[in-house]
Amino acid sequence: MNDSLFFRTSRAERDRPPQHEMDGTHDAVIPLALHRAQLDVAKGQSREAGAMPRVNPMPVQPAESPAPVETAPATIERVVEQAVMEPPAEPAPRSRGRLYLVSRSRGGVGATTFAVNLAVGLCQAGQKTKQRVAIVDFDLQFGTVGSSLDLVDKGGLLALAQLDYEPDLHAVRAALQSHESGLSVLPAPRHPVPLDALDATRVQSIIEAMLASHDAVVVDLPPALVDWLEPLLRRAERVFMVTDLAVTSIDCAKRILDTFREDAPELRIEIVVGREKKPFLAGRVQREIATVLDQPLRHWLAFDPKRARLALDRGEPLLKMQPSGAWSRGIRKIVGGLQ
Repeated sequence: MNDSLFFRTSRAERDRPPQHEMDGTHDAVIPLALHRAQLDVAKGQSREAGAMPRVNPMPVQPAESPAPVETAPATIERVVEQAVMEPPAEPAPRSRGRLYLVSRSRGGVGATTFAVNLAVGLCQAGQKTKQRVAIVDFDLQFGTVGSSLDLVDKGGLLALAQLDYEPDLHAVRAALQSHESGLSVLPAPRHPVPLDALDATRVQSIIEAMLASHDAVVVDLPPALVDWLEPLLRRAERVFMVTDLAVTSIDCAKRILDTFREDAPELRIEIVVGREKKPFLAGRVQREIATVLDQPLRHWLAFDPKRARLALDRGEPLLKMQPSGAWSRGIRKIVGGLQ
């Protein structure tokens, strides 16, 4: 059972020595709640001084003051808090990145696998020009982007959702995790949280901060229609709808795309067909589906369930595990069309 996907821990976590052996500290357990008392004190100081407080990482205690009780090492929540309270030295750069959204007609069609490999492919394609690519998992309840990349969530997205302030560039940077491929990753929380833990304003702040510091951002959307999708749809350069050709899948895909078009009429949508073998010539069924979706069936990914399952179990992108396979060639073709 230790090798099961459901009990597998990160290889990086298993192989590296304990944190206290590397730097003399002990691993911190990330709390779910932020340190509200510290924020309240900082806010009071800012009102008296008439400006945003500047956090001193080593506060000087008066001789008569008792020593601080808390001695635990910094966590992501504290780093994010300090980043929010610390005013940037200069204005944040204008948003310049491209936003790609990945949606699904139903579960199990390979949307997250597509999103992860699309992000890895963009990262590989931009190595020469040093393009920065990020992926965000907004499936707050059952997101698997982190597991697909063999990363353990450290609480970054949950910390951004719980901040008293709207996240800015510094807070978002502090919440991101790095992957060996060069990707910046914002995984979904390890434990399910309500979808309304985020709102439209906060989602927009997070995405704009990421687009200001990355050339491309891929977002794996939740399998639900929530009100905070609107700023993503308005900002997106393209939406990829991943689906198979089952009648129920096409029906759901049409309803989702119709809803998207109501919020963003100019939205560019592309259909990605997974778990299906591409016909040599489009038949009547394929033509009718394209008419129903009002989009051509532009992209087809080879159906390779055994290798797809193996990649998930290893926490390794298919582009890395089988770079010359038919599935990987399909992803690279899509990436090439985005450059």
